[in-house]
Amino acid sequence: MLSWHVSNRLTTDFCIEAVHQAIRHCDGTDIFNKDLGYQFTGLKFTQQLKSNDIAVSTKRNACWRDNVFVERL
Repeated sequence: MLSWHVSNRLTTDFCIEAVHQAIRHCDGTDIFNKDLGYQFTGLKFTQQLKSNDIAVSTKRNACWRDNVFVERL
């Protein structure tokens, strides 16, 4: 985990700010494994990753175990 923020609404702008913070604090991220939520699949969010040469990875089969760590953080 490279960055985290707390919000009562998970909006696209909020997620983009968290990604920018993670990019600023690490030397290099090659792959971003993202959720299938609208805030992560939209062009505005994915373009931020691609403009920083970060490959986008999305798991096709959603499973309740995928986000257990993050949701409990």
